[in-house]
Amino acid sequence: MNWEEYLWLPSILTILLTTWFLFGKSINFLLRKRQIPPSPSSSPSPYPYPYPSPSPSTSPSPSPSPEADLLAAVAGKEYEVFLSFYGQDTRLGFNDFLYTYLCGAGISTFRDNEGLQVGEEIGPELLKTINDSKIYIPIFSKYYAYSKRCLLELAHMVKCQENGDRMIFPIFYDVDPSEVWHPHTGSYEKAFRQHKKKYDEKKVQQWEEALGIVGKLKGLELKKETNRPEGELVKIVVEEVLSKLKKHYTHLPEILVGMDHHVDKLKELLNIESNGVRFVGIHGMGGLGKTTIAKVIYNQLCESFERHCFLEDIRENSNGNRIVNLQNQLVSKILKRQIPTFDDDNEGVNKIRGAIRGKKVFIVLDDVDKNSQIEKLAGNFNWYGAGSRIIFTTRNAEVLTAFQVSCEREGSSDVYASYEPDLMDDDHSLKLFSKYAFMMDSPPKGYEILADELVSNAGGLPLVLVTLGSLLSVEKDRGSWQERFKKLKAIPRIEVLERLRISYDALDDQQQQIFLDIACLFAGVDKTNPCYMWADCNFFPLEGINALVRRSLITIREEDNTLRMHDQLRELGRQIVHDENKDEPGKRSRLWCPEEALDALRTHQLTRKVKVLCLDLRQDSEIDPNIQSQCLVGADLRFLRLGRADLEGDFKHFLPSLRWLQWSCKINFTPANFLLKNLVILDLSGSQITYDWKGWSESKMAKKLKVLNLSRCNGLRRVALFPTFASLERLILSYCTSLEKIEPSGGNLINLRVLDLSNCPCLKNLDCSMFPALESLDLQWCEQLRSLDGLEQSISFKNLNLSFC
Repeated sequence: MNWEEYLWLPSILTILLTTWFLFGKSINFLLRKRQIPPSPSSSPSPYPYPYPSPSPSTSPSPSPSPEADLLAAVAGKEYEVFLSFYGQDTRLGFNDFLYTYLCGAGISTFRDNEGLQVGEEIGPELLKTINDSKIYIPIFSKYYAYSKRCLLELAHMVKCQENGDRMIFPIFYDVDPSEVWHPHTGSYEKAFRQHKKKYDEKKVQQWEEALGIVGKLKGLELKKETNRPEGELVKIVVEEVLSKLKKHYTHLPEILVGMDHHVDKLKELLNIESNGVRFVGIHGMGGLGKTTIAKVIYNQLCESFERHCFLEDIRENSNGNRIVNLQNQLVSKILKRQIPTFDDDNEGVNKIRGAIRGKKVFIVLDDVDKNSQIEKLAGNFNWYGAGSRIIFTTRNAEVLTAFQVSCEREGSSDVYASYEPDLMDDDHSLKLFSKYAFMMDSPPKGYEILADELVSNAGGLPLVLVTLGSLLSVEKDRGSWQERFKKLKAIPRIEVLERLRISYDALDDQQQQIFLDIACLFAGVDKTNPCYMWADCNFFPLEGINALVRRSLITIREEDNTLRMHDQLRELGRQIVHDENKDEPGKRSRLWCPEEALDALRTHQLTRKVKVLCLDLRQDSEIDPNIQSQCLVGADLRFLRLGRADLEGDFKHFLPSLRWLQWSCKINFTPANFLLKNLVILDLSGSQITYDWKGWSESKMAKKLKVLNLSRCNGLRRVALFPTFASLERLILSYCTSLEKIEPSGGNLINLRVLDLSNCPCLKNLDCSMFPALESLDLQWCEQLRSLDGLEQSISFKNLNLSFC
């Protein structure tokens, strides 16, 4: 063979490679220039935020160059999240996917693309970026520890975290956490043998210590999640980041139909480009979608404002003197820090005015039903800085009229506008119904006529369409559909609650009990504690909650685990309870209204039908707050809430079924034989109790107790944990400002999983060996804490908060 015949091959290969390189660069440039989003999925996106979400089947959109990222850092851009990874391991898969999702959720994210290069050192620009970021996400892969650059980044992250205002959320990509916090074994052993030969011993030791610290932190282990799609895993990370950043995006349904024209109209009324202050009222009947429209516009615009806040369920949460809590919540969000509770709503008004003065703010007040609520929460246009926008939603058109009159009286009628959404048209109604009933945009063959008739009878109300669609999605045949349709058709079009009741009637008895409990007690409450009670009552809460979610009767807000229920559905549940006996409250299952509960007690009308009793007496109440045991004759309570009310008498034969007691009690304990053997949740928050409180001896009998809440018990200097509390899983001692120690009393809490000691400034020492099953420990703002022992004995430990200690 004559080798000279092949001399032309290198030239040809060079030309081909150059052409391929230039072609790739050109395509990359065009994609960036056009900013083409990822291809949409054919199914409804699981991503709850109003940004394009990546499709698992497509490649992530192009990312900025390393030079662009560093130039942005030099220019002073602050990032919320810093990604650290070894590029050759994760660059083309998980890392790109995660980066795209984070950016899509509105999270400003920096990733060290320089990590792809050969460079070993990190410069001052990158150090500044790490300093300015709030959350660090190191992605540990097999070769992460081989990179000096990655280890330098990690050591600096740990150093920044020690200041208490930074968080590290590790992702264990293809290594186990034990390989990270024991770098002398497994995947990282060879890497550190090489480092010890090349680098200073002190520096290598810093890297080892950093890996040891981060490897023990709670994170995401991909090797344990092999059966879950990558998109779902990325979503877990994004949700965790949003939770820690406390992003104020509101939760939206996964399926939205017909929102565009509402959003366009509202943007026109808000006139964002104007520097003036503007109020917009959204009004209409319940179930029309007012809250959803307000949430969509809030999520799209909130980041354009200096400060922003979305207050939900004003009507429900402002009864009595609770408007003060809403005022406190608003000021805390505007100032971005927790503030002490106000004495009254007048002080709240002054604090709100001071907090928003001169600031460009965006505030949404959801479900207002009185003009006084607007006055006490939003004031008037003179309070606000240039460019501020305020939206409120209401069913009561008179609220709009009264507010408009007040604006005209002040000579500022031009700052106000109102919007009434139309009922959903037939096309959008059919599409929304079909998405919930069939998981597609239109009915399948054979269901067209029946679906059209159902949609027509729903009257264009989104809530009814969603609820009926979710109900019928679990029906397997057309016969069941026709039966449901006959019931629906018999209801007048204006009777919205009766239409919704069809979904309630389809639940089994245990699911109905859970639904009514949420409607009367637990809307907006973390589901953890109610689930303990429901489980002990054999209501099967996991199955029940899933059934309610499938039928769109409730939702679970992922960022805080709270139970959410539309106000119309909440009204339905309360109406069902009221209809149990319209004339005699003592013969209803739930007495959540204090006035009705007190009336039933005074007249001795309580029967075994009563399962829930709430006595939240206001400070100005003239009613005797002492409840005699004889008043509870006949009742079979499982939930009792006592606010400013005390118990007196002999309870030997009373309250045998009580599972939940919420009681702000005084230091003097007077009940006799208060032996609550079936109690699961004991909430004594805000009580005047001390270490010597006589009620402790009675509480020892609560052997099934799962949750003990002693928060804000400022008279407690020490707490004794009795061996009979062996079933306890959650102990809340937050804001106990005098608490100095927790001491055992004959045994350990072998099942305790969550311990909250946040804001206990006098706590000095804590021995965690008493809690071998501990998973989460919150010690933030324990400023005098000096020793923390025995934590290594907690084999399931996942989360530790030592911020500001």
